[in-house]
Amino acid sequence: MEALDERMSLATGRILEIEEDPGIPEPYAGFFRRAARLLRQAGEYSDSAGRGQSGRPESVKNRPIPPELYEDIRPGRYRQSFACPERASEVLGETYGRLLCFLYAKIIGCLSFYFEGSDEALLVHMELFIQIYNCFEGEKPDPRELKRIVYWFESDYCDLFVPLRIRRLLRTASFEAADMPEADPRFETDHTEDLALVLDSRFADRWLGVARQTLRTVREETGAGPLVGHTETEIARAMGIACPEARQASCQNANAFNDIQRKLLARMTEGLMETWSELMKGSGT
Repeated sequence: MEALDERMSLATGRILEIEEDPGIPEPYAGFFRRAARLLRQAGEYSDSAGRGQSGRPESVKNRPIPPELYEDIRPGRYRQSFACPERASEVLGETYGRLLCFLYAKIIGCLSFYFEGSDEALLVHMELFIQIYNCFEGEKPDPRELKRIVYWFESDYCDLFVPLRIRRLLRTASFEAADMPEADPRFETDHTEDLALVLDSRFADRWLGVARQTLRTVREETGAGPLVGHTETEIARAMGIACPEARQASCQNANAFNDIQRKLLARMTEGLMETWSELMKGSGT
């Protein structure tokens, strides 16, 4: 825990510096300032939770999610925020807009895990944010390098986030936290399949391995009951692997995925459902 505290302290200090003075040109400075503010606000709620006997901040677990942390995805705000792919590309340009929008949506998405008790969920997104920001210091970064950073983030922390997603779905029968404030419907539509942006065969195999092991662990701990009653569509959405739907040409994500990525998403869904069905046997369904 001390190592986690030290990392959190270092990340928080750096994020405060970025919020106060990004030190990079616009429009990127505006993006990083806004995202740093969001991360700083989330960290402040941990501090406001008080301190236990050890002197460490107590967990924010089970505390209500502050509505202001989700103001950028609320109806009426979303389409003018960096969480919206169309708006992000308009302000930040096509080269960086989609990836930075992905980063912003990841930060917003991690907050619910944080308020469910996973301090690490917030910390690793703070560190990802800082790593991406560092790439913008000096000359403009190679978009391929940004994609590599996101790829290894998703791969390295697959063991953390895949189980969190599965256990939330089984606990709440939902893909989102029960007390998450109402979001613009487009937020889900625009970001359900974000994982495909960094998807390759190696990552798909790793993701499936973690998901299958988590399901087997749940089956051993609780029996098959929690696995019953979830549709394939619901599960795919909850896990962030829903295959992209046909959309209007004006939608930012309409042509964002190639055939290989679509096939990998389908393979991940099929593999997950195969294991899910296998483990439900004997449940009376």
